[in-house]
Amino acid sequence: MSNLRKVQQRFILAVMGVVLIGLGAGCAPTASTEPLDSQVAGAPSDQAPLAAHKITAVSDLPVPAKMKIKKGESYSYEGAGSRTIDYTYTGRVNIRRVHRFYREQMPLNRWQLLTDNDIRGVYWLTFQKNRELCTVIIRKSMIFWTEVRLLIQQPEINR
Repeated sequence: MSNLRKVQQRFILAVMGVVLIGLGAGCAPTASTEPLDSQVAGAPSDQAPLAAHKITAVSDLPVPAKMKIKKGESYSYEGAGSRTIDYTYTGRVNIRRVHRFYREQMPLNRWQLLTDNDIRGVYWLTFQKNRELCTVIIRKSMIFWTEVRLLIQQPEINR
């Protein structure tokens, strides 16, 4: 075998080695960047509290940071001293973590929990703030995806 051939083989082996090392480093586990994960010492990241979006469409309605709004299924109306909101969010998040998120985060926004029901794997939570009612419906939308529907309405007052 000629020297040129040996140099080519070594070069190819070196390049393959670098590529394999690079691929291996990309598969290494990394620490979670979710800020609330560090608050639950020793708990698996899939059980840690979810972080909230810093900016949401409605300031007093928290949304898990890993969820995105479904624009085609969402609307809101504000006027004449009242508001009606119907927003739907989806994300690849554990349904029990989303349920816990709303139980913990809504009171921080001055919403009082009235009911918390699990009906055939769908969570129905009802909160009240002043004259408004907020219904939070949490369900699985696909195998790994969770859907949250947030409904705010003011009950009609009989005069």
